[in-house]
Amino acid sequence: MTLFQSYYSELKQRKPALVSMVIILILVLSALFAPLLAPHDPEYIELSKALSRPQAGYPLGADHLGRCVFSRLLFGARISLGAAALVMICNISISIAIGTVAGYKGGWIDEIFMRLGDIFLAFPNLVLTLVIVGMMGPGLQNVLIAMVIAQWAWYARIIRGMVLGLRESNFILAAKVSGISSVKIILHHILPNIFSQVFILATINVGWAILHISGFSFLGLGVQPPAPEWGVMLKDSRSYFWSDPLLMLFPGLAISFAVVSFNLLGDALKEIAGVKGNL
Repeated sequence: MTLFQSYYSELKQRKPALVSMVIILILVLSALFAPLLAPHDPEYIELSKALSRPQAGYPLGADHLGRCVFSRLLFGARISLGAAALVMICNISISIAIGTVAGYKGGWIDEIFMRLGDIFLAFPNLVLTLVIVGMMGPGLQNVLIAMVIAQWAWYARIIRGMVLGLRESNFILAAKVSGISSVKIILHHILPNIFSQVFILATINVGWAILHISGFSFLGLGVQPPAPEWGVMLKDSRSYFWSDPLLMLFPGLAISFAVVSFNLLGDALKEIAGVKGNL
């Protein structure tokens, strides 16, 4: 039985995790097939349909500019999920490179990387992200860069801790004695043994990334209108909270379902793997 099969068999016995997997799968498929599923162009304005209730061709109604809410939700999933995935891939890639080298080599290399990380960790993550975005200007690209800069040190420190726990293992010592290079030891012995923990770490924090990307867009610092994104949809509909609360409800539910689902799935994977401590 492969690692994936063993994890899947365990997840099937946990109903919250199984429901989370289904929700995540639906969101991912909706994002991938948005052009086929969306009944309208998400940016197409039809003022005659403004603030209309759900009807044929507009399953979730239309916003204040007559744009199809359902279509915007589907395409918004592309931006929100895609951007969150990109942030996590960048964070994990940088952190693996720095954390494994620092943890395995130790000495002055470890000191340099960790002291550099301490500088970034000295500032609250959200505050540092806001400062960087303020310096670079609004826009999704700048928000993603700021989030990676502000968060990489935290991931690198966790991965370094994983590597330190393996560095003195018998199989690593045996590999050193046999003359295997450090690069091969890291690639063939250390990384495969921390992969599951790193994957769990990424899964848990995808929800964090989605929430922050949507939050920055809501504040006007991330994705800019008229692009369809969940945070932008919340921002555009806040003026109609009392008259048409459904406009805020649908993107709010999308963000909530996505964040909670990734958190529940990550917690279940953490429990199955027997990982202790906070990832």
